[in-house]
Amino acid sequence: MRGQVESPPILDRFTTAPDPPSHLKAINVSESQAILVWRLATAPIDHYVISYKAEGVPAVRKTVSSNSVELQLAGLRANTVYTAEIYSVQGARRSSSVRGSFTTDSRLQSGLTVHDITSTEALVSWESQGAGVTGYLLLYGIKGDELQQVTLDSRTTNHQLQQLLPGAKYTVRLHGLRDSERMAAVTAHFTTVPVHIPYPKNCGEELSNGRTDSSIVTLYLNGNKEKPIRVFCDMATDGGGWIVFQRRMNGKINFTRTWKDYVAGFGDLTEEHWLGLEKLNQLTSQQHFELRVDLRAGDETAYATYDNFVVEGASMKYQLGLGKYAGTAGNSLSYHRGSNFTTVDMDNDNALTNCAVSYRGGWWYQNCHRVNLNGEYGNNRDHQGVNWFGWKGFEFSIPFTEMKMRPHTFSRATRTE
Repeated sequence: MRGQVESPPILDRFTTAPDPPSHLKAINVSESQAILVWRLATAPIDHYVISYKAEGVPAVRKTVSSNSVELQLAGLRANTVYTAEIYSVQGARRSSSVRGSFTTDSRLQSGLTVHDITSTEALVSWESQGAGVTGYLLLYGIKGDELQQVTLDSRTTNHQLQQLLPGAKYTVRLHGLRDSERMAAVTAHFTTVPVHIPYPKNCGEELSNGRTDSSIVTLYLNGNKEKPIRVFCDMATDGGGWIVFQRRMNGKINFTRTWKDYVAGFGDLTEEHWLGLEKLNQLTSQQHFELRVDLRAGDETAYATYDNFVVEGASMKYQLGLGKYAGTAGNSLSYHRGSNFTTVDMDNDNALTNCAVSYRGGWWYQNCHRVNLNGEYGNNRDHQGVNWFGWKGFEFSIPFTEMKMRPHTFSRATRTE
């Protein structure tokens, strides 16, 4: 327009693109299949075109009708990230694309095995799965019981199952994890070894069940399967069948510890350890035990046995009960008969000062000691180290000690010491 004069109009025509679908996603994803679903375009269209692909996998392109809201995908590669794309078509025109991605499930590679099966333990092993697996979920149990589960990191390729029931049929399922998402499981079955005594309450019963190697085992207080306890069984010394409850061998573990530590126990059952006063009370309350103490310094050895061994409960301050002595080490421990247990923070001895503080241990001190097997390792100063007065006196710290017990009625081989 110029002034009052209007120019002729210029006309043109255009057509908008077809309406696209929306909310594309994959559901029911498995190792080789998935279903793509979407919401229909709001305006009329002729059909949809869908394509999907993955790295190293050729693209697949499909056309579906205008009223379709899903497409079943098959022949997918497991443990693979796919990208999918959908657009609508009307005549010669197409809409903008809607994209999404999904990852197919992964059944773990074959190779799940269960071996080294005993009455109460088994070792589960599998092949490393490499990239795409961020961890594992291991489930195991017997039919009718709640499955136990263990979460493991992606570098793990085996797991020791413990405290199993003898003669029971177990199922093991292993899931790979991708972040918090479970992959499909692989499954194995095994049966634990049946035994004469299903829930042994001491190492002697474990020996009668056929275990002959000295190792960590699971015992059951009073034969009750609901009360398991882990101990080290010595199956070699004097016929075997011993529960080892104290060991000194290298000084790696500090034995100058609190009352709480001595009650609960500490250390490594295969090396230096103290089983725990509460466990000693529970064990010696269930039957008549004998005590054996083994001492070693280089090639020299000595031992002491007592035909009765009792540790009273907490209300009696874990008082020590001992029977008749035999052996080669000297009857030094009888001095401590009837003594309460003392630690650096719990003074129950008969001395004016705390013997545990003075002599660097936790023990059945009286006033103060002739035996100090929980003293300071390697300290050869007077009374300060690991002492047994009747064998090496008070100025020699004994390098190796073991305290152990077994049922007094245990049928054993003739002593050869």
